[in-house]
Amino acid sequence: EIAEALVNVYRPDAFINKPYWKKLKEQLHRILTEARLKSQATQSKPDHVWLHTAEGQRVKINRASIICIVQDAVHPRCKRIYSVSDTEGILCQLNWKEAEDILAEGGIDFFVTNKRQSIICREFLKEVDGSYAYLQHVPFKVEVVKEYLKAFYGWAGIKRSNGI
Repeated sequence: EIAEALVNVYRPDAFINKPYWKKLKEQLHRILTEARLKSQATQSKPDHVWLHTAEGQRVKINRASIICIVQDAVHPRCKRIYSVSDTEGILCQLNWKEAEDILAEGGIDFFVTNKRQSIICREFLKEVDGSYAYLQHVPFKVEVVKEYLKAFYGWAGIKRSNGI
C-alpha cells in the first residue's frame, strides 16, 4: 500500500507497484517522456517582451528575432534594437544591464562586442572578418574591440592561427 502521506505531501507523478523491475522496464519510456514534457512546460521562457520606446510607446518584440542591440549615435542614453521584423531599429531607453537581461531571460545566445557599444546574437551572425562581425538583415558591421576579440572567436567557434 502507498502511504497516504506520500501521496498528499509529495504528489508523485507516477506510481510503480510490484513487481518493481518489470513494471519499471515497461513504463520507463512513458514516465521519462512525461517528466521531460513537464520540465519543459515549467521552464518555458517568454517569447516576447514589452519595451518602452524613446517616444513613450509600448512595443512587443519577439526575443528570438532580435539581431543586435547597439548604442544610438544621436541619443547616447538610448539603445537601438534591430530585429528581423524591424531592420530600421527600435529606439528604446534601456541601460546595458536591461538589454542583456532581455536576451538572457529568453535564453538567447549573445555576445557583448564592446562594453558600451553593441550586443550581437549568435543566430544572426553571418560572417566574421578580422575584428568585424557581419549580421543578417542589417546593412552595417559591428566592431569587436581588441580586448574581447579572443573571447569572441571562441564564442563564434572560429579558430585563429595568427596568435589571437
